[in-house]
Amino acid sequence: MSSQKLILSQKQGLKISPRQIQFLHFLQFNEAELEQEIKKELEENPVLDFEEENDSEIYAFQRKPQNNSSEKPLTFLENNQAIGFDIIAELKEGFRYLHLPEKTCGIADFILDSVDEKGYLNYSLGELEDILSFGMNAFVDKNEIAEVLKKVKHLEPSGVGCRDLQDFLFFQAKKNNKSIVLLEIIGHHFELLSERKFDEICEQLEISSLALKSVLAELTGLKPYPLHGFEHSVIQKNETIIPEYKVDFRDGELIYGTLSKSGKKLVFNENYGKEFKEKSDKKLHKFLMEKRESAAWFMQAVEEREHTMNVCISAVVKLQESYFKSGSISDLKPMVLKDVAMLTGKTISTLSRVTSQKYVQTHFGLVPMKSLFTEAIQKNDGQLISNKEVQEIVSKLVSDENKQKPLTDAEICRKLASDGFSLTRRTITKYRENMNIPSSKLRRAL
Repeated sequence: MSSQKLILSQKQGLKISPRQIQFLHFLQFNEAELEQEIKKELEENPVLDFEEENDSEIYAFQRKPQNNSSEKPLTFLENNQAIGFDIIAELKEGFRYLHLPEKTCGIADFILDSVDEKGYLNYSLGELEDILSFGMNAFVDKNEIAEVLKKVKHLEPSGVGCRDLQDFLFFQAKKNNKSIVLLEIIGHHFELLSERKFDEICEQLEISSLALKSVLAELTGLKPYPLHGFEHSVIQKNETIIPEYKVDFRDGELIYGTLSKSGKKLVFNENYGKEFKEKSDKKLHKFLMEKRESAAWFMQAVEEREHTMNVCISAVVKLQESYFKSGSISDLKPMVLKDVAMLTGKTISTLSRVTSQKYVQTHFGLVPMKSLFTEAIQKNDGQLISNKEVQEIVSKLVSDENKQKPLTDAEICRKLASDGFSLTRRTITKYRENMNIPSSKLRRAL
């Protein structure tokens, strides 16, 4: 007969309430996302309302070190480096100043909407012919498209709609009346040029290396791609970057804190206050009680988010005081989330959320919060420095190298070893690629 046994077991588990999960999302919101969430809550909850705050009081900062002075805290206006300019819309408007038929403008609009973030058009004329004919419900000849594309390329910034780098360089060289030899190199020897095979170019064109060097000097001043300088203006990246933190350095003091864009203080809508005392309509009373509870939690969550962010930036400023004063990478100390957690008492998970996708406005520019967290590299003498500083050293070695004999990753590794760094060649390669530095073969010049 089978026997029955009673087994007792103990398990440890962690249950997270829906509101706790919602608060974790709150922490991760950037300023624009939080503003959207507040707008949504105001629309859905009649008990919640807001009061406009004085604009000059929106951005309050603390001094470091703090003092007992009664001086009013310094304030800052909304970040003036936010980018919201749409270059594609400007090009479309510029094309319409040519006063061409509406069909032609429609073709130009489609071409401009089809370029990538660099301004290159990845469709052939044949593909554009098929797509436009279908979309406009009328046959569009590729010769007509070619004429429109030619006009688009001559708008400012010029070259938008070129196929690739070779096409764009050839367009610029021709527009700027560069030498026939340069046009020949770009048009028929571009692969050799991209691979730095200068000897083969000289041999095929029957010119000296000195003459080739003179011709290639004409490339100086040409843009690398059509929308160079307008990277944040294309539709795909038409998002305003608003910093959540600001750290300034004035009169030998660091001034720091959180930024708030909304200028709204959340409050209870007192027009519904009397409804809580009336019990004639139980359903209404229950509904308003639930909404008031929800509004109270929402306001508390917003305040707790700001408090957590203030605690975080305070600890970061303390750990990176030298860097925020100088702006020099050499003053950036190794710092991980665990270091900030030890100072604040917050969990690493919480700190990760209030630093992810958030920016700090400083006197030397806009800095992603995540870039302040770097791993430590230990030198042979035991000194710890940030891996960002090592990357800066690699960058300087590359910029100072002999371009006719550029340094390989192994050679950079040996140079760093002589300065007390024990790093592998693979690490150097990773640092170089992170900084978008080409390999030694592609850095070779005449």
